[in-house]
Amino acid sequence: TLPPAAAARGAHPGAASAWGEPSPQNTAAGGAGPQAAEHGGQPTSAENEAARAAGQPEMSEELAQEMQAAAEAFGAPEASSSLLKQAMRVVLPDTWDSEGEGRFNAAPDVRKLEAAWPQLQDELDTASEAKTDKVERFFADALKRAEEQVDLKVQDVGQKLEARAKAAETKLDPAGASKYRSMQWTVMNAAERVKEKIAERQRARIALRKHKAKSQKQALRKALTNPTGILTEAFLPDGQSLSELSAADAVEEVADALRDLFRAVEVAAVRPPLSAEGGPLKFLSETVGRAEAEEVPLESACEAALRGLGASLGGLAARLRQELESLPEPEKLYKDMEFDGLDREAKRDKQMFDGKQEFDWERTLKLTTQEQLQRRVAAHKDKLEKVERVLRRRWRKGRERSRPQSMQALAAFTDAITKAEDSIRVLYRENSEKADAEVTRVEAERRRTQEQTQVLLSAALVIREEKNTMNDAWYAAPKERQQVMFKSLKKVRRLAEDMKNLAIMPELKQKHSVLLYSLRMLEAKLKNECQAKPDDILDGPLKLSPAQQQQLEEAERAFEEQLEADIDAIRAAHGARAERAVSRLANEFKSAAEVQHAGSLQAARVAIDASARAAGRAEFAAVALRPFADAV
Repeated sequence: TLPPAAAARGAHPGAASAWGEPSPQNTAAGGAGPQAAEHGGQPTSAENEAARAAGQPEMSEELAQEMQAAAEAFGAPEASSSLLKQAMRVVLPDTWDSEGEGRFNAAPDVRKLEAAWPQLQDELDTASEAKTDKVERFFADALKRAEEQVDLKVQDVGQKLEARAKAAETKLDPAGASKYRSMQWTVMNAAERVKEKIAERQRARIALRKHKAKSQKQALRKALTNPTGILTEAFLPDGQSLSELSAADAVEEVADALRDLFRAVEVAAVRPPLSAEGGPLKFLSETVGRAEAEEVPLESACEAALRGLGASLGGLAARLRQELESLPEPEKLYKDMEFDGLDREAKRDKQMFDGKQEFDWERTLKLTTQEQLQRRVAAHKDKLEKVERVLRRRWRKGRERSRPQSMQALAAFTDAITKAEDSIRVLYRENSEKADAEVTRVEAERRRTQEQTQVLLSAALVIREEKNTMNDAWYAAPKERQQVMFKSLKKVRRLAEDMKNLAIMPELKQKHSVLLYSLRMLEAKLKNECQAKPDDILDGPLKLSPAQQQQLEEAERAFEEQLEADIDAIRAAHGARAERAVSRLANEFKSAAEVQHAGSLQAARVAIDASARAAGRAEFAAVALRPFADAV
């Protein structure tokens, strides 16, 4: 095993910054990595002079750092060409902020970048190869320094073991001397294994970084056509890759991947969708006559990214657990050798000094970790609020921009509907008035006819009753028969007189004539049966019997039922005519509305749907980004 001091401090402390990112020590002190200093974490004076000459504000330090971080993440630290710089701007959240960088610099033309992909790919490969060569040289130097440190430690431990072996020989203890010299070989063999392990882990890290560069290039390629392409193709190391790295390298690789993933989620959230004509399509823009914009499946992309994030964090947890379980306990002999050659007071002073150093180191590490955690929380909180602010601002602007046209279109359509409803109500009212007029006319005619019909019916009933009376009295005694006949004659004359004075309707003339004829024949027959004067006639109106009254009432009820049925039929006929007229009117309105309002209604529908999507996107992004921010 590695000697205790080397195992506790790490065999190659400089390897954490092998790719130019700040090492934990430098980050804690607020410094920048060597590669960031080499390529410039700040905007150059020439770039700021060009910005001032163009009337644009100078590039902020924060934006320059974001640009540099994105270039580092995509394997192009030296994004010197304008094409490569435009490609790097695609993967920056501030590029798509209309009140941030987007207010001064137009969004990259992703269609042109896609068309120039072969050239862009060549530049990315060239930059990536240059970076790979530089990193391999850096790792070679780091490996050399680590081997030198291991050799120095082996030499120190070997000298102390040799001193103990000589002391054992002096004490005539050849077994002890042999033991210490055997331990020297054990330490040297362990040192060789440590150096081989360091070299293997460096090779694994180089291979992982090459794989990352290839994956990020594919993500950039897909991001040119799909706003969520950078998220779906984001690089996340798996458990197998992390198991081949040291614990410190695994933590650093996962931290870098999570930082890049969070930036990718920001870009996917704030970047507008693409129109079929190319370029970013602003939400709620007029899309009548244009191809619909591509939908941005942010939800499914975030779900896939969360699954990859969980797998990567699980692999890191397994690697740290493995490191913890395989960490050996320091051997007492090696700890005692640190005090060789010291007296009791010097040993006590060294123990006190080492304890104080250990306490100060743990305290500094704790304070630094807390400070970094607070800064990280504040920074990610600001980023989350910015994403939500950008999306809500975009939603409000789009809504306010399309609201007048949408409300005007809906108001025009509502007015057309109101006019159509008014026309339909007028049509119903006119048909109802016509139906009422016809019902009133028919009912009046029917009742007038019924009134005379009832009179004729009553006359017919009287005639039939008198005939029955004559038949019953025909075989009676002569005197009784004469009295009955005389009484019937008076009724018949009264009835005949009433019928003659009745103003009869033309359609009842025939029935009236038949009744008068029957009355004349009956009167003539009665006159032959009794001696009566010409003025013998019944005084006052005829009175009907209860049976006759009942018959008249039944006839009246039948008339009322038939009249009600006829009135219902009249109203139903008018209602059917009204429905047919309304149907024709509705078809005419539908045809006119399709011609006059189809375009405006389609635009309003598109605007409302886009507003709903923008609002839902803002609400979803505020929640969906939080797990990624917490994981960084």
